[in-house]
Amino acid sequence: MIYALELVLYTGWFAGLFLVFRKELAALGNGVRLRHRLAASRRAGGEDRALRWLADLLSAAFGRELAPGPFAAGIAGIFIIVLISGLRSVNAAGALFTAAAFAAAPILFLYLRVERGRSRGSREAVSFVTDLYREYRISGCSMLTAMEKCAAMRSGYPICRRQLLLLLLRLREAASPREIRSACSSFAFAIDTTWSYMLSVCIRMAVEKGTDVSEGLADMLRQLRVAESRAEARKRLNSESVRITVFLVPLLYIGTALISVYYLGVDAKVLLHDQFATPDGFVFFTAIALLFVINLILTGAVSDIKLDY
Repeated sequence: MIYALELVLYTGWFAGLFLVFRKELAALGNGVRLRHRLAASRRAGGEDRALRWLADLLSAAFGRELAPGPFAAGIAGIFIIVLISGLRSVNAAGALFTAAAFAAAPILFLYLRVERGRSRGSREAVSFVTDLYREYRISGCSMLTAMEKCAAMRSGYPICRRQLLLLLLRLREAASPREIRSACSSFAFAIDTTWSYMLSVCIRMAVEKGTDVSEGLADMLRQLRVAESRAEARKRLNSESVRITVFLVPLLYIGTALISVYYLGVDAKVLLHDQFATPDGFVFFTAIALLFVINLILTGAVSDIKLDY
């Protein structure tokens, strides 16, 4: 009887508290639900951005629209398979690192493919922008018509033409200004230069608002021609450094060995033995070969700079 009376009293007490503070409790519940919705929205937005970046990377690499889902699923599958296999041989940290490295390899190769395409595509800038500007003026400032004519051309700028064709298809299917901006951003991402981003802005303004962008295209073309002349001078200097690296370094090594044999009296067999059959000689030769390869890679990277301003 006493327990029943206590239960009734406590129930009435809590009911009274609820009636007194019901508005505050309702506001607190709404705030919690709103936080959960915002957190879910942020997570979804982050996933959308990651998938959008992957989709742009795939379209830049292969020149056509590809769904990022199967590629992402393949990466996840590689990660899981390598992780499970690694846990049988090494500790958890080693297995996790190995799985992450194997999963990152496809993205790395894809990114390197995109970077090579960007470098080649950037050097097509002058001919591409020249044709687009000319067709834009001929067609009465109709950007879509100018893009169609440039996309129909078969030579001169294959990388830019492929991305332009993909952009044209996306613009034809765009049903809102947001989709137009997304399509132009993907085009700029595929080449990833200052002039490509400026060109994407011109295309977006011309398609979305009908703005006359002739002056913008003309100014861009002037700057690209200046940048091209500077790039040609830099290319000549870089080609000289490449020739020095490729031909002079091996000749210096061979010449040093010949001088040691014919002028210093070192026996050839002793020289070869000390160079390749002893730990110190082999380490030094390996270091020379690695530095030579690294020098070639760095020189090639410097000489393969994008055309930009």
